[in-house]
Amino acid sequence: LEMHLESPMSGRVGNGISIARSEWSCSIPISIGLSTREIYEALVWKELDRPVPFLHLEPVDLWSAASAILYGAPLYTVKPEAYKGLKNGLKVLKFGPIRNKDAANAATLPPFNAEETRVVTLVQARLNAESGPPPLAGCTTPESVPRATPPSPSQPSFASLLQKAYDDGDDADTRFNSLLLGAIKEALLAGESNSLVQAVSAIIADATGNIDPSWRVVVLEHADLIAATLDLLTDDGMRQDLCMVLDPLTSRSWGEAGDPSREHVAALAQYAAGVFGRWPQDASDDVLGDMEADPFDDESHDAYVMYLRMIGLSPSEIESERAGMEAGSIRPHRDRLNELAARHAAAQFRA
Repeated sequence: LEMHLESPMSGRVGNGISIARSEWSCSIPISIGLSTREIYEALVWKELDRPVPFLHLEPVDLWSAASAILYGAPLYTVKPEAYKGLKNGLKVLKFGPIRNKDAANAATLPPFNAEETRVVTLVQARLNAESGPPPLAGCTTPESVPRATPPSPSQPSFASLLQKAYDDGDDADTRFNSLLLGAIKEALLAGESNSLVQAVSAIIADATGNIDPSWRVVVLEHADLIAATLDLLTDDGMRQDLCMVLDPLTSRSWGEAGDPSREHVAALAQYAAGVFGRWPQDASDDVLGDMEADPFDDESHDAYVMYLRMIGLSPSEIESERAGMEAGSIRPHRDRLNELAARHAAAQFRA
C-alpha cells in the first residue's frame, strides 16, 4: 500500500495501489509514521462504534483518512457518505469536477435545512454582539426565565440538531455555533435544560475518541451561557455528570505532548468547571490533597482559581487571590477556600 498526497496546489489526499496509475501522475508519496498511526487507531474505534446502515470502510480507507487529517487536507473520494461521523477533523470532498481548494472548503459547509433556519433569528443578536455581556446573562433561575411552548415532536429541538451535527461529523463552524446558541436559548425559554446538558456532556466526553478539539472549544467558549441553564435541570446529577466528564480536560497534561491546543483547551475547561461546579461538593479530594502537598505547583494554582469560581467570587476577588499566590502571601489550601466560601455566603445573605 502506498499513500499519496496530490501536488501542493490541490492539497488532497487519496489512496492507491503501488502500481502505475495515471490519475496519480501529479502526486507524491507520503510516509506513514507514528502520528498517522495514532489518528488511524482513533478512526478505527469510531468505525467500530458506528451503527448500520453506514457503509463500513476498509483499512486502506481509514489510512487515507488519517493521512488527510494529519496533513490538514480534505479527503477526495467517490463515497463521501461512508466517512460520515468519523470526526477527528476529517473533511471529505466528493470526487467530481471541483478542482480548487476554495470550492472544496465551501463544499464542506452545508446550508441550513428547513428546521434550522429559525436559528438565525433566535441568535442573530448574540452572533453580532461585539462587546458587553451576552444577552442571555442573568437568566439563572426558573423564576427569571419566560416560558415558551416546547417544540412539537415533528419539530426537532436545537439540542437534538446539535447532537446530530456532532454525531455526523459536521464542521465546528458558524452553523454548529448557531445550533449551540439556539439550544441554549431554547433551554432558557422552555425552563428546562436536560437535553442541552446531555448534548454538551456527550461532546465533551468524546475527547478520548475525537482528537479534533474544535467542537469542544466551541462548547467551552460558551461556558457562561451554558452555566446559566444549569439551575433548570430536573436532576442535579446531570450537572455533576457534566463536571465529571469535563474534569480530565482541566489538566495541562491532557492530550498529546506538543499539541498547541492543549493548554488552550485546559484553560477553557478550567473556567467551565469553575462556573459549572459547586463548592465543596464538586471539588476533588485528590486535587485538594495535591494542592496541600505542593501549593505552589502550576496545577495547584489552576485548581485553586477553579475552586474560587465554584465558590462564586467576583473576577476582582479572584484576581486578588491570584496576585497573593504569585507574591507568596497566600497559600492555596482547603481551609483557605472554606474561609472564603463562608465570607462569600455571609456577604450574599446580607445583600
